[in-house]
Amino acid sequence: MKNLKILSAILTTALILTLTFASCGGGGGGSGPSPAPSTPPKTVNQQSVGFESTDSDGNTYLLEITQKVSGKAAYRAAYIPVDGDTYELTIITSTGTIKKSKGTVTTKENGFELTPLKSDGTKATPFNVTILGENMTGITGTITLTDNTPQPAPSILIQVEIRSKIVEFKATRFGDVSDQGESWTTDEDILLSDFTSVEPEFGYVYKFRVSGTTDKQIKWCETQICYRDDSWKTYDWLGITTISISGTFEQTFEIKIEGPRKSNDPNADFYFRMENALYHENNGKAYINNARIPANIPNGTVMAKITNFKIRLLNVTPAL
Repeated sequence: MKNLKILSAILTTALILTLTFASCGGGGGGSGPSPAPSTPPKTVNQQSVGFESTDSDGNTYLLEITQKVSGKAAYRAAYIPVDGDTYELTIITSTGTIKKSKGTVTTKENGFELTPLKSDGTKATPFNVTILGENMTGITGTITLTDNTPQPAPSILIQVEIRSKIVEFKATRFGDVSDQGESWTTDEDILLSDFTSVEPEFGYVYKFRVSGTTDKQIKWCETQICYRDDSWKTYDWLGITTISISGTFEQTFEIKIEGPRKSNDPNADFYFRMENALYHENNGKAYINNARIPANIPNGTVMAKITNFKIRLLNVTPAL
């Protein structure tokens, strides 16, 4: 079980927290305008791990393995896949088409045997996936998709490297008489291409797992995807949801891309941005009033820090 020991080393220190959604509404945040309030997507309430790789033809493979739970069964601490868990393999082709294979997992020394389920619930012929760390290194056999069609396995898989980084939340006051507030904001926005080969597109839901260790509790934390250039002269807010984190954490959530990119600016890119909303008001009425930044603390002061911060894209599904 060499490979699962590697996976265990990655996850052993993670404390799995309950995903907390809160409607923070709009609100400025340091580097640029904030999006309008949106309805949070459904809570993700099962533990899962993910693996991402690409092939030489530009197709992307996302493998999510999810803990099988029955009723109110307790989570397994520091989740490691075991026999009987479920998988969902998402294949994003170079032309943007999404294909799926779903079924059950049998663990192997260097990866997993995956048994697809056909549309009538019967089992198809298993195929095998080898993994190293957080990457798939190979797929062998024929993949049966959810529409019962066969999908040949890629001959070569290329690993998508994910490096951890330090994320700082800085004191930020913003707004005017009609809309103002105070936040801790990640002014140094996090580039999504550092963590995944997939670019968000309108009409899809993206499931992420974030992990790291924060030195202070972060409540009312808006997580946002935007498409912008470095100067904020060109930007589009694409998706938003809210989480709460504390200590060493690993948390899974979904963001729906609610609008298309309006800009074709070649200098624009996808960013992942976080805002710990302390105080927001609109037209003189406060709708978040958790705390205020002390008057003697200037904007730009580091108020909290996440070390060993990572993002893992787990799944992509069409929005309903």
